[in-house]
Amino acid sequence: MKKRLLYITVCTLNQFGGAVRNGIATYEQQGLEVDLLTLYSFPRQKANQYSIYPRTREMKIAELRRKLAGIPLFRAIYSKLRNNAPSIQQPSKYLKKGNNIVVLEDESKPVVSNELILSKITKEYDYFLLYGWQDMMSTSTVEAIYDMFHKPIIIACADMYQLTGNCFFTADCQGYKDECRNCHVFEDRPNKEQAHQNFLFKKRVYQKTGCYITVNSHLKKYFLKSGIIAEDHLLVKNATINTDIFMPKDRRQCKKKFGLDQDKIYLFLRYINPNTTEYNRKGMHLLKKSLAVVYSQLTDAERERVVIMFAGVAADRCEISYDFPTIAIGMLDIKKLINAYNASSVFVCPSIDDAGPTMVNQSIACGTPVIAFNQGTALDVLEDGYNGYKAEVGDYEAFAHCIVKMLRLSKPEYETMRENAREMSLRKNSLEAQYKQMKERFEYIDNHFQG
Repeated sequence: MKKRLLYITVCTLNQFGGAVRNGIATYEQQGLEVDLLTLYSFPRQKANQYSIYPRTREMKIAELRRKLAGIPLFRAIYSKLRNNAPSIQQPSKYLKKGNNIVVLEDESKPVVSNELILSKITKEYDYFLLYGWQDMMSTSTVEAIYDMFHKPIIIACADMYQLTGNCFFTADCQGYKDECRNCHVFEDRPNKEQAHQNFLFKKRVYQKTGCYITVNSHLKKYFLKSGIIAEDHLLVKNATINTDIFMPKDRRQCKKKFGLDQDKIYLFLRYINPNTTEYNRKGMHLLKKSLAVVYSQLTDAERERVVIMFAGVAADRCEISYDFPTIAIGMLDIKKLINAYNASSVFVCPSIDDAGPTMVNQSIACGTPVIAFNQGTALDVLEDGYNGYKAEVGDYEAFAHCIVKMLRLSKPEYETMRENAREMSLRKNSLEAQYKQMKERFEYIDNHFQG
């Protein structure tokens, strides 16, 4: 008889490159019967996919707008309407201070009523997997599920929220090593010890439930430094990419689809608005310095071939410029994103405080090499000189040297690197690779869980 797993998430099936959809596919490949419980209902929902609330009117309108934005005839009208729309300021549960973003809420209190969530769980399950917290779950949800079912709970970790009192990313703060005492973000607030209380609450629930947290190598280092959970409850996992979708394509045809010059070298980046706290965390301030160094080291002929290509922003809204020509190709659906990876020569990821990003994994799946700092998912899937280049975190001059090395590869060397990128993805990120890794994880859980 098949074992059952309930996948609980606030995310949609297609968010983050289809992370939820790919995860479910891998669990099913493992032989599990997988049900889904999410916050809001969604189109084409199956019988074994449940939701807490129906979709709101606003969500339906937003979905219609996204569809219209993908139709060339309506794209310009949609962009104009969006730009002219009044900004509505709503109370936020997030507090920003310096490079930190924290959640203001008490982790011992559920976001959505635990009773409501539990009322939706009408079957017996052998495992529970939780992915996504804000707007649906808190650590109290973990405890409530355990108290009712006493089954293994697996928490899929995409950032640092599960190892801190409140932060998604620690930035330059070391407070997580001291149970988030005296959090500087909360120092002027009435609940100034909330971060510390949240840390202690999480630690107690982790110990009580015996839950397991899946992490990559980058996040595991931080968990071990925090001491919030025992090492034998941290399970290392690579990102899951559907390599039958994210795959190499005809590069000339992909360039043609974006109207790109066949003879140019395109450095592909995700656009980050300079006015957001993400800008520095994603290393964009360092990239600017790196590209200035690159420009100074290239010959005139080499400079003329290089173009920076941004995804995620329209040309008229791009606020970043470099010495090199810059183009913006707008917001991309998955199909266009895959074409963009294949049209580019390299994906450049300057993140310095990031658990991912998944775009690194997607890029190598498409056979496009990556340049990144030695952190995040790059630790697991990027081998220097094999399928890209890595620099020590924060060393923008070394990062620049990586770019120059990539630009000066001979054609045979570059083509070999593209083949290596694809090989690494199949070995580390494919559904087949995840199946093997997951089989080992479930065997470990079955042998060690003491509910």
